[in-house]
Amino acid sequence: MKKKWEHYSVHFYSTQVAALLKTAVEKVAKKRDRFDILDLGCGDGRMLFGLQQEGVLRQAGNITGVDISEVRINRLKQNIQRAVGIISDACSVTEMKDKSFDMIICSQVIEHVPNDALLVKEIVRLLRPDGYAYISSVVKRKYGLWIYRNRGKFRVDPTHVREYESTEEFTRLLKSNGLMPEEVVLVPIKYSISEIIIRLLILLNIYRSDNVSDIFRRHSFVNSLRRISIPVPGYSVVEAVCRANALSKVYD
Repeated sequence: MKKKWEHYSVHFYSTQVAALLKTAVEKVAKKRDRFDILDLGCGDGRMLFGLQQEGVLRQAGNITGVDISEVRINRLKQNIQRAVGIISDACSVTEMKDKSFDMIICSQVIEHVPNDALLVKEIVRLLRPDGYAYISSVVKRKYGLWIYRNRGKFRVDPTHVREYESTEEFTRLLKSNGLMPEEVVLVPIKYSISEIIIRLLILLNIYRSDNVSDIFRRHSFVNSLRRISIPVPGYSVVEAVCRANALSKVYD
């Protein structure tokens, strides 16, 4: 029987998170004694786990993860006991009320959904007026090249619906749908050789995916090999910390 994608597409846990994300959460923590945080399209909970290990979730009240995969939500709850998991389409989380969160994370999700504008509008709906949103995605230059293809184009991930051509295109999407970026950074993508090898072993059924998500945390030697990486030609991660536009409305 063919494995479902979530059984081999593992999000490896790490004790570190992107500096811009950590800064955004710390900003929220300075403003509130307790804050509610949402990871929209959380996957296995890698981002929340990293923030927990960094110690910046000590003031967090409600910690919520949303993902369309039940397998991934189960992994989230196994590794972050305080987290509440919701199985839902990230573009329409009907279980949650408007303006429910002080901090929203949406990392490497927007390039997967059919309607990226709809996802931004859902973030605006769920974000409190003085809250922050951290959103990241992929920028591909014209010469971008990797081993996967989708819809006749090279993709850094075979499930990507789109890959943005520039930082300007990405930030224009955010602004036109109710978010105002305060800080934007572009970081070249580099893939760890050890991660590539582990993913191959999972595909070959040598390792079970449920047993390797925190392998770098459990084995210091394997973690040291993680530093050996190769760049992906023409590809970068774009990260943005945003506030809700004061003029934006709640969208149906």
